[in-house]
Amino acid sequence: MTTSGRNTAVFTKEETFLSRNKNLAPSKYAYALSPSTTGKLRPLIFLASPQYASDPETLYVFALDSAGRPKLILKRSLHLGEFSDLDGDGVAEIAGVPCFSQGWGEGVLTYDPYNVYQLSNSPEPELKLSLPLSQNYNLKHYYGWAGPDCSEELAVVLHPPGGGKPVIVKTEEAKKMFEKKK
Repeated sequence: MTTSGRNTAVFTKEETFLSRNKNLAPSKYAYALSPSTTGKLRPLIFLASPQYASDPETLYVFALDSAGRPKLILKRSLHLGEFSDLDGDGVAEIAGVPCFSQGWGEGVLTYDPYNVYQLSNSPEPELKLSLPLSQNYNLKHYYGWAGPDCSEELAVVLHPPGGGKPVIVKTEEAKKMFEKKK
């Protein structure tokens, strides 16, 4: 996501989800995606505000209700990372980060998990945060799971003393790990 000269968010070709999905709208400012491979569901419209400093953009997702009127179904600070069927039900989910990691120390990041939103069409379209899908996504694509909320009280230690996989610990514990290392 970049901003144009008019401070308008533009989806760029470098965005991973764009390379996997066809934009049904002829626009670089709005993205229309079909949430189902069967075409039985109406496309969703994605718009985003510019990101600011270390905060992701605000993502707006619109769907058409049963009367064909646009309905805002998601408005949230979220950097869209993936739009695909994550649970095998034939309908795409949205995975993204609501905050960007901040690094400190030697290979230590703040805890900033992916959130996965699941589309429901009964009776009207809506996107809801799915904790089971979020947990599963983070275990596969992130450093673990400690809940859906970003936290500076938790740290991801990329290279723990003694080796091994990255771990999520309390920030104070992460600081102590590296005090012992010195």
